Amino acid sequence: MASLTTETTESTTKKTTTYPQTITGKIDHAESLREQGKLLFTSKKFLKAARLYAQIPAWVSPFCKSDGQPSQAEAMSGMMGGDSGPSASPEEAARAKTLLRIAHQNRAMCFVKLKKFDNALKACTSALQFNDGTLPWKIYRAQAEAYIGKKDMDRAKKSLDEVLKLQGGTDKRTTQLLHYLDKMYAAHAKKERKIYAKMFA
Repeated sequence: MASLTTETTESTTKKTTTYPQTITGKIDHAESLREQGKLLFTSKKFLKAARLYAQIPAWVSPFCKSDGQPSQAEAMSGMMGGDSGPSASPEEAARAKTLLRIAHQNRAMCFVKLKKFDNALKACTSALQFNDGTLPWKIYRAQAEAYIGKKDMDRAKKSLDEVLKLQGGTDKRTTQLLHYLDKMYAAHAKKERKIYAKMFA
């Protein structure tokens, strides 16, 4: 007796993801990524937050430039001899630059939490290239934390000096870092005294 084989075909519906096409839409999307990253950071999901912040430059970097430098889109257009497309308005360019600075700055803070201090320092350098004049002391504070993590006291002090110059050092975290750096210097000096004491004993 022949066996009957029943074949069931399931129809699958593919979800298509639509991405913003306008400059404002792309900047709004980057803003959404920033908010999601902020939630992840406050939930102490630092690696996921860093990955999310890493997506922001792809959305906004074509619309902003570092001081005196052409934007990514302008640079590519110049190399290819073509048109870079619609230009961002001054307001859009300002928003894009702020988001780009925040993306690098917040990635640096994530890397500090993850104890990936070299990555944090690279992110700080990128953030400083797009400093929009808003809270630049936060970049230097993240930089100081990374140097402290690397036990580089002198560079940490220079970064904290910038924080004090720009912000005054009134926030709790900066005060903690200053105290911690003082303890590091004191411990280093004590160690040096012991070494010299043994040399001349």
